[in-house]
Amino acid sequence: MTGKHFIITGSTKGIGRAAAEALATQGAGVTIHGRSASEAAAVASAIREKTGNSQVGSIAFDLSSLSAVREAAQKLAAEHPRLDGLCLNAGVFLAKRQLSPEGFEVTWATRFLGHLTLTQALLPSLEATQGRIVITAAPPNGFKVTWDDTNCEKKYSTFKAVSNGMGALLMGALKLGELEKAKGVTVNFFHPGIIKTGLLDQMPWILRLLLSKTGADPSKGADTLVYLATDPVVQGVTGQFFNKRQAKPFKGQVADKANWDRAWDLFQKQSSS
Repeated sequence: MTGKHFIITGSTKGIGRAAAEALATQGAGVTIHGRSASEAAAVASAIREKTGNSQVGSIAFDLSSLSAVREAAQKLAAEHPRLDGLCLNAGVFLAKRQLSPEGFEVTWATRFLGHLTLTQALLPSLEATQGRIVITAAPPNGFKVTWDDTNCEKKYSTFKAVSNGMGALLMGALKLGELEKAKGVTVNFFHPGIIKTGLLDQMPWILRLLLSKTGADPSKGADTLVYLATDPVVQGVTGQFFNKRQAKPFKGQVADKANWDRAWDLFQKQSSS
């Protein structure tokens, strides 16, 4: 893995941090991302010390802010003209509706607009290596985007916001995968299982209690992420959902290619407004 480089969003804790450490242990370069510069730098330092890999760096920016994402993406593209993998792992669970700097509901802005803006800006770097885009997600069959209320103005709930943001991200990314297939860039997503992560702090108390007792270690959740990002077996595989390294069929809104177009068109419109 020496000479390869990966960027993982939301990698100061949980699955993202575990994946970063696993990749660094194999010799790959990794960029740690978080909202706090000091926290991201501290995690990168800890991983460098633990793995002996000097090619672990960090960057901090707010994924819900499109201007911040664009600024960070410009820096990342300059530093990494060749990028082997982009892992879209960051997520939020907000009990109350909040708005991003551009006026979008924060979960939507983070999971959907922020991630796709970052991805689009880094496509030349990914195309240079036929790189892989890997997305951390829940099982996709239950995602349903409320297309007439993506900003949750009519009604807000944590699960509606997550379903909107994650569902649209998967649909838009799958469309991007189709567009990039000829250039060798692949897009796949996976379910990490029930994992104890930093997102527990944002969840309703009943879920915090349940997951704290039943959740597995983040390293188990990171296993399929690292597999999809690096294993030769899945080189060229795109548009698939994985669970425990196995491709699984999926259905519902996420499987409907008309929704892929809808999500991609909405991203293009909202990210340029």
